[in-house]
Amino acid sequence: MLLPLLVTLQLVVLHQVDGYDIALNPAHVVHLRETAEEAGHANRLLARGAHCVVGLSNGKIIAVRESCQEVRRLLER
Repeated sequence: MLLPLLVTLQLVVLHQVDGYDIALNPAHVVHLRETAEEAGHANRLLARGAHCVVGLSNGKIIAVRESCQEVRRLLER
């Protein structure tokens, strides 16, 4: 007898600086980095309002409005 396999995917919704929502699979997040703006310095490489840079397993990075502490809390749920 085969038992059905139930797979659930839990995504974390973060907010990009331009106002768009982005849903991420926590398993693909490899690092979080606080932006210089969050540390109190201007950062010309990121859009104003970015507080955390999220690195993904495919090499992409996403700048989000949430702090790294908030992103970490959401990922640990």
